[in-house]
Amino acid sequence: MPGALFRGTLTYQVPVTAGQYAPDFFGMCGPSTTGQGSQGVAIETLTVLVQTLTTGAQVEWWFLDPTPGVDPTNIGNYVRSSNVWSVTGFSATVPLTSWPGGLLRVKSGGTLGASVVSYSAA
Repeated sequence: MPGALFRGTLTYQVPVTAGQYAPDFFGMCGPSTTGQGSQGVAIETLTVLVQTLTTGAQVEWWFLDPTPGVDPTNIGNYVRSSNVWSVTGFSATVPLTSWPGGLLRVKSGGTLGASVVSYSAA
């Protein structure tokens, strides 16, 4: 993932109840957000690599509501996108240029455990 501004690995503690979300989530702001991210840098793409998933779990990308002035710290201001990944080893890149930000979340498929996702933002 050359040229990345930020990269890391996230471990999500997935609950046993199918359909519930791990309490952990990762958020970032794109270039159209005032106060762009924690370091004031515009992020244009996010590349995600699903390293491990508990049985039936899925990684989801949620977009921040583009309404001006919306609070990015309120998880209720995010809408699930069509970017959903449920295969270990799968990698995808999400463009952020037309969105103010987003979240990576993991939804349980009914198995308690840890799911691991790597990311690279550029």
